[in-house]
Amino acid sequence: MKTQSIDTEFVAEKVQIKLLREKSVSEKLELIRSLSIMAIELSKMAIARTNKSLTEEEIDLLYIKYNFGQELADNVENYIKRAGYDNP
Repeated sequence: MKTQSIDTEFVAEKVQIKLLREKSVSEKLELIRSLSIMAIELSKMAIARTNKSLTEEEIDLLYIKYNFGQELADNVENYIKRAGYDNP
């Protein structure tokens, strides 16, 4: 049988799958949540690293643009301005 990942040995993958199958639904959901948060944080860190002069809000808007499109980023930015969230 072939592994799902090119960088993981067959035996190691079997153990990983076995361990995942043994987790409860809530443990699996927590793992998904944790990995999602990490992916978002790493993405925003990459945006910040390549755009050193941006504010946190600008980084968030670029993240939205890159992942969900310009239209949603524009809608979020307009909402922030209308709601007064851009004035601390």
